[in-house]
Amino acid sequence: MLDLLAEPTSGVAQKTEQEAGDLFAQYPDLVHDRLSELTAQDNRFAGALLALIADEPSEAQLADARAAAEKLKAPSRNTAEVVSVGTGALRQSLLARHLPPAGRAVLVQAQFDRAASPYEPGSNRADYYLAAANLFTDLENVEALFAEALLRASDPSPSHPDLFATLGNHPLGMLRTTGIITDTRTYAVFLAAALARTEEQKSRVRTTALGLLGAGQNSGYHAVRALQILGAKELFHHVTLLAVHQGWAARSLAAITWPGSTPIDATVGLLLARDPDQRVRRSLAGALREVDRREPTDQVREVLGADPRHSVRRLLEQP
Repeated sequence: MLDLLAEPTSGVAQKTEQEAGDLFAQYPDLVHDRLSELTAQDNRFAGALLALIADEPSEAQLADARAAAEKLKAPSRNTAEVVSVGTGALRQSLLARHLPPAGRAVLVQAQFDRAASPYEPGSNRADYYLAAANLFTDLENVEALFAEALLRASDPSPSHPDLFATLGNHPLGMLRTTGIITDTRTYAVFLAAALARTEEQKSRVRTTALGLLGAGQNSGYHAVRALQILGAKELFHHVTLLAVHQGWAARSLAAITWPGSTPIDATVGLLLARDPDQRVRRSLAGALREVDRREPTDQVREVLGADPRHSVRRLLEQP
């Protein structure tokens, strides 16, 4: 991922910045030197991630955080006459994570306000919800924000640009549109999971996220991420449902969860071990390394040990 950041003119670097924040925050010592090197080369994506993992931000980083906060608080400029796609909110939210909790709570509310505009396309609303999720760390008294996020997660109402983007899009029609986000409920439920603090709140989010699996254009990927945030133990009795889901992300979550559920037979594990998507099989192989060997899992290990993908076999063999 560090190598992907090294090409700042590519869209891959921007996507890496958006997705790698939590991972880099878990292993700051492994990435600090390389990020520092890239930042010295004026790589803005590496600079944002370096600011994220810094224990004590520098004055320059604090200045960047305050500047990002001003951009995050700016109201939407989309109108009935002009609609723009692209917000920059994700990168700004990474820079703004060094602000104190009170300041970040204001920014989370600002993202709700921006997403509420009837002239915001779905891709922009998705950015706002994900940006708000980046700012949730150590926030307190978030009951109102949580309630708002859960409400948005149950509202499939499209905005005016969403309706225009799908105008005439019918399976039997001459016009087809793909790759356009119009349903942002899964992004909102991901934010609700980040804001959930009590067991009752987590239970409500979990129920909503399970109901959204397969919703939208990404097969509920962010609904699965929400379930991961809430913890795997509560999903043990949902493993079978997840294992037969059409979306690879849900099946990968089943693969991560199944070995720790103390299975009494290998049926579900064997189904996942023969999944056509290598991402699911890799998830299963990685999860099996974390549990003690027992009879049901040994059968699954045997199948994965003969997997055609070297990456799957390697994961299974690693100590």
